[in-house]
Amino acid sequence: RWTRIGSGTSGKREHGMAVEQVLEKELLANAGVATLVGTRIHPQVAPQGTAQPYVTYEMVSSNPQHDHSGAAGLWAVRLSYLCHAQTYAGAKAVAAAIRSALDGRRGTIQGEAVKGILESEEANAGWDEVTRLHVIAIDFLVWF
Repeated sequence: RWTRIGSGTSGKREHGMAVEQVLEKELLANAGVATLVGTRIHPQVAPQGTAQPYVTYEMVSSNPQHDHSGAAGLWAVRLSYLCHAQTYAGAKAVAAAIRSALDGRRGTIQGEAVKGILESEEANAGWDEVTRLHVIAIDFLVWF
């Protein structure tokens, strides 16, 4: 099963990959995303000197879902992908490729059962003065 990060003391289930790792593998395997960023998809921070465009991602939240009888055995995770590029249009193109790869997906993804993935928002994260790159954020809710 999945590894869950961000709750309790260990934040993990006993077996499996973190949802972030599963979706990173899925994005790396997607031709549309790979055409734009190759393998440049990194958790939280890209290594210094990473070629553009590239993607960084992080888990924003992880919440157990409940019904009237208690825990439903379902988790909702919000993931944020930051698309970095030299041009605004380039950052938007990377966000569009990620949307195409993930939005509306459900079923088995990279060997793991996913109940659903829905885009929750896209936002202009602005101009990064340090990297001198345009950044577009695209967030997804993932149920597993």
